[in-house]
Amino acid sequence: MEQINFTLIEALHTNKQVCLTYYKRGQCITEIGFIQLVDSLGNLFIFIDDDDVY
Repeated sequence: MEQINFTLIEALHTNKQVCLTYYKRGQCITEIGFIQLVDSLGNLFIFIDDDDVY
């Protein structure tokens, strides 16, 4: 978890694109986009995928 948190914060501060893979309804989903917010205490981050970037 510490490594994931570090990667999220680094991507946020450097505005680097990240590749996020997660499971939804039994399927593996991969998205590419940017981290907009990291809340380590609340176990929350906001991710904007390429379709939402203007």
